[in-house]
Amino acid sequence: MKLTRLAKLALLIPLVGILLAPLVGLDGSFAAEEKQPATDTKATKAETKPAPEISADDADYFEKHIRPVFIAHCVECHGDKKQEAGLRLDLRKLAMRGGDEGPVIRAGKPDESKLIAVLSHAGDIQMPPDNKMPPEAIAALTTWIERGAPWPESPAESQSEHSIADAAAKHWAFQPVRMPDLPNVKQRNWVQSPLDQFILAKLEEQGIAPSAPADRRTWLRRVSVDLTGLPPTLAEVEAFLNDASPDAEAKVVDRLLASPRYGERWGRHWLDLARYADTKGYVFQENRDYAYAYVYRDWVVQALNQDMPYDQFLTLQLAADRLISQNGAAAYDPSLAAMGFTTIGRRFLNSKFDIIDDRIDVVMRTTQGLTVACARCHDHKFDPIPTADYYSLFGVFDASEEQLQPLSTPSAEYQAELQAREAKVTDRLQREHQQIERVGRQSVGQYLLATAYDATKISRDSPLGKAMADSKEIDRLVERWKAFVERRTKSHHAILSPWNAFAVMSADQFATKSPELSKQFAENNNEAARINPRIAELFKGEAPQNLEELAGRFDKLFAEVDQQWGDLKKQDPKAIALADPAAEELRQFLYDEATPLNIAADETEKFLLRGPRNEVRRLRKLVIDWTGSKSAPRQAMTLVDASAIAPMTNIFIRGNTSRPGAPVPRQFLSVVAGEKRQPFQRGSGRLELARAITRQDNPLTARVMVNRVWKLHFGEGLVRTPSDFGLRSDPPSHPELLDYLASQFMRQGWSMKQLHRWIVLSATYRQNSVFRS
Repeated sequence: MKLTRLAKLALLIPLVGILLAPLVGLDGSFAAEEKQPATDTKATKAETKPAPEISADDADYFEKHIRPVFIAHCVECHGDKKQEAGLRLDLRKLAMRGGDEGPVIRAGKPDESKLIAVLSHAGDIQMPPDNKMPPEAIAALTTWIERGAPWPESPAESQSEHSIADAAAKHWAFQPVRMPDLPNVKQRNWVQSPLDQFILAKLEEQGIAPSAPADRRTWLRRVSVDLTGLPPTLAEVEAFLNDASPDAEAKVVDRLLASPRYGERWGRHWLDLARYADTKGYVFQENRDYAYAYVYRDWVVQALNQDMPYDQFLTLQLAADRLISQNGAAAYDPSLAAMGFTTIGRRFLNSKFDIIDDRIDVVMRTTQGLTVACARCHDHKFDPIPTADYYSLFGVFDASEEQLQPLSTPSAEYQAELQAREAKVTDRLQREHQQIERVGRQSVGQYLLATAYDATKISRDSPLGKAMADSKEIDRLVERWKAFVERRTKSHHAILSPWNAFAVMSADQFATKSPELSKQFAENNNEAARINPRIAELFKGEAPQNLEELAGRFDKLFAEVDQQWGDLKKQDPKAIALADPAAEELRQFLYDEATPLNIAADETEKFLLRGPRNEVRRLRKLVIDWTGSKSAPRQAMTLVDASAIAPMTNIFIRGNTSRPGAPVPRQFLSVVAGEKRQPFQRGSGRLELARAITRQDNPLTARVMVNRVWKLHFGEGLVRTPSDFGLRSDPPSHPELLDYLASQFMRQGWSMKQLHRWIVLSATYRQNSVFRS
């Protein structure tokens, strides 16, 4: 007998959930087998067929990496208002059709796609015409075409009779959660739990009988691994097999749920959703460790072991600071540890906008099953989430600041050692800062030489050359010098103009032009173009034979001036100038804040050479190791409200942070909160956001979590896309069962442990794992 998907789900092998659970996170990455996008590289006619069904992964890749590129770089000239060369790149059908010269996208073959050639500036036609598209954008487009150019069908191309709003009004996920009546079934003796009636009713509709129950040993192993991640011990097996009481299974479940291993097992699933990690990802030279990530991890495990109500579990993770402040709790409140949910995540090279985008994505996918982050650059193409709603949530997190908050009073010994280690970092940076500036003042000529050629021309015998471990390490300072010198080539400069005159000469020109030019500078008779007298002295006597020789003269002169200044300050600490006006002019050049020689103290690390930089990193690591040691007080990674919060947040047009658009208030999603929603009024609005998410009339929160738990017990959710309950999601296989569990979940105080009991003590869960065709 051929089974429908609904019937198969009812007979789903419970053991699969046990075998695969260690490999499955709550993010839904294990979901059902995905269909591959069709690859059609034939004629234009074939390529403009209706969009094939594509996988959720391909759709997500397109929305995150491809559509934003088209919007940012292409649609201004190839969109709905303008189609240069007959090409339009905002709709799939028209993009695949191509332009006046034919198709520009050959699915599966980027080498044959004109789009890639044009964007790579590989031929006569080069787009964008002024500036080549960033390499990462071209790489993303190339990968996309290699994957078959999967492009989700947009509502504008859909044959549906209804708009997104109309579809959303009827969409199952946005309807209120209602307690359904229990269905009538024939085999009532099979039912062990109300949820069994929903499963059995579907089976009976198909004329299918449930599978036989698993033997007791199998059930025990199944439930033990599901709830704690560990198989039962021999003693536990024997005790259960010898227990003939009617509540033997219930006692096992209660024992497992009371085990500390339960929180560790199910905490790991939640931490997958929270993108938990002990490191920040790529952050260039910044330390990559999250010293206190473990504090959040431990809080999650403890909260689940205590069966913290799920609504409180979510509220604390979003706004524990606001809740504590509101309740007037004392300092060092352990609930602050919950806020690692929003603060642990990738740092995106510390781009605030990307960090906030990640926070919006993790909060909304995890709790609401909605891909709100897709609305960052444009209205969501498939769900009723306008860009304005994205920036309403953006404003909530933009009005919040990260802060480490201690969870206990640090000991005096800990504080003393921490201050000692931090002092070593500070002292080393101060010494390196002084050394960089001291060497720089002795190497003015070498820096000027590097601006004319490159850092490889720096003399290895100079102070700068001796300090360098690798010529590439000095490039940042050389770039500063280049910009400084270029700004001073447009007009006369008493110190740099002579150098600039020689720097533009080739080696061959030196032999013929250097003597005459040196004579002019040595005489220094041009009042309109006066040069510093000490600089003029550099050109008396034999003319420089090349630029390297002139650089050496500059080095020697500035080193002498710096030495004079140092000697004077030792004799008279209150001295403010050198007696010789010419030398004083050079001294002012050396110590002027505008000169590249002078580096802000907080920028020192940017200009450290390899050896000193590694030493500073070593000292910093000693600080971090100490803050994460057993002696250290635990600290919570929290968000707190910013000191100054603007009443509104601007939309960024097409996601471009340099193009602010209309202001929007901080408020919840319109599709959930309805037209009568009110802007958040208190601070950043994080607590109000948490309240909006955990309201019992929110149709998503309970459904999403119930579905995740079901999926982790059975291997497939009642909804197969656990992080996407939007319009493109599959409908629930058992909608009444989903609502029954969601209703009961909320009515029973959002108890996670009670939800587990309903599932693992059901006849549905007890079925054996023997496959039936």
